[in-house]
Amino acid sequence: MRIHREQSISYTYWVLGFCAVVLLCFLFVGARYVLHLAQTRIFDGEHAFTVAVPTSGDAGHYLILDPQADVVRDISVKQNTYPILSDLTLTHAIDINTPIDAWQLASSLKEASNGKLNMLDEWYLMSFFRQAPQVQKASVDDTSTVTVHQSPFLDATFISENQSIQIMNASNVQGAGNRLAQLLTVMGANVVAVQTAVQTVPNTRISTSENTSYTVRKMSRLLGVPVQVSQTNAIADIVITLGLDWGGGGTQ
Repeated sequence: MRIHREQSISYTYWVLGFCAVVLLCFLFVGARYVLHLAQTRIFDGEHAFTVAVPTSGDAGHYLILDPQADVVRDISVKQNTYPILSDLTLTHAIDINTPIDAWQLASSLKEASNGKLNMLDEWYLMSFFRQAPQVQKASVDDTSTVTVHQSPFLDATFISENQSIQIMNASNVQGAGNRLAQLLTVMGANVVAVQTAVQTVPNTRISTSENTSYTVRKMSRLLGVPVQVSQTNAIADIVITLGLDWGGGGTQ
């Protein structure tokens, strides 16, 4: 009887120990997953974020979340040069001259460039939608003709950082540099030069002497290319070189 009781107690301790190990593993994996979501989320709750809402026909609809002003700007577009449907790429964003961070699809949101908007992003976005104290409604005739003076897409951090941007078109796509410059300008970016390179290069790249600024991070995510940190004698803080892989916005 005594031996049986000791075996029973030993078995109970073994089960409890096993359960504790499993629980710790679940907690560890869960913590790693939450950390991953936090590190990879796109909407940081501090900077402007534009969500495109698909519409029928040629009309457009955008929701611009501006945490710094604590407001959501609800922008209706009477005529899009290219209609917004269920898929948006960088080329599409340049064609309609709109800095799109994400598009709304049914009840979910996806990042416009590569679809990596995660669950934490969606939670923060939905929370901001619900808690924003005011919604400012406005209408635009056509986003392709919007200038910086009338742009609803201005990013306050772009303007405050005021980092100069030089665009080198080495893509063999005529007009690509100017189209990108137009998009960046309506965001409030300080584009100081657009030039055509003497020779083409295979890959699009962003070069800068430091990659810690919000402007650099935003450019990297918008274009979908990594940042190359190097000491250069460029005329601008950030140099964007469009390569042969460039697919965004040239002469139609």
